[in-house]
Parts: sequence; structure tokens; C-alpha cells
Amino acid sequence: MSYFSSFRTQVELPLSDLTRMLCLEDEAEAAAICDFYGLNLSASGTSVFLTGTSHIYPKTDADGTPVVPPLVRLRMYGVA
Repeated sequence: MSYFSSFRTQVELPLSDLTRMLCLEDEAEAAAICDFYGLNLSASGTSVFLTGTSHIYPKTDADGTPVVPPLVRLRMYGVA
């Protein structure tokens, strides 16, 4: 199944596929990462919408430093 098409500007990628591609624990973790980066989820919450024109910016603190989500922070230090 191809997710890319020259005729569409938006692609709907199932969170189950994103979970597998990024080697995440589950779809809830994939949804949390999408939320962190400001990606739009479908109404059902089972897919993420990707566009070629979207700019992805992580959430930052008051100083402009990216805020690392707890799931990622724990993995960085080998806790999770």
C-alpha cells in the first residue's frame, strides 16, 4: 500500500503503521508523539494526517527549548 500520491496533498497514515515504522510500544504512544509535534489526528484518533506543506515544530518552553515528551525522555535514559 502506497501512502504517497502526486494527486493528493494530504495523506492519512494509520497510527498502527506509524507505530510499526517508529518501533513504538503502542498506538497511544504514536498519538502522543503526533500531538507533541502538532500533527492532526483523524476524528476517530486512529490515523494521522500528513501533508507535504506542513511544518512540524516541537512544543517548546518559554526559552524556546524543545520540551521532550515523557515517553521519549524515559527511553533516552534507558528507563522505559
